Amino acid sequence: MVKLGKHLTKRIAKKPVAKKPKLTCTLDDITFNNCEKLKRYKKLKEHPYFQEVIDENTVRCMCNKEIKLDKTYHVHNLDNYSKNKWCKFTAQP
Repeated sequence: MVKLGKHLTKRIAKKPVAKKPKLTCTLDDITFNNCEKLKRYKKLKEHPYFQEVIDENTVRCMCNKEIKLDKTYHVHNLDNYSKNKWCKFTAQP
């Protein structure tokens, strides 16, 4: 409905819009809404200290410590933890 002045209105018929089907990708029984998350997940799985995914914001390091990620499937916090002295896997001589 469109206002044409103080009191006059004009009715406009809404045209149906054809929606595009959402693109979803699956890998390791995980469904991704967009391909960007899939790319980040693949990069995370290639990390040398990665053990498993607990959920999309939490992963497990090789030293069995749970690492909370700053964003979904971003490898940044796992990188920082693995370079830190607190990681038991890298601290071994």
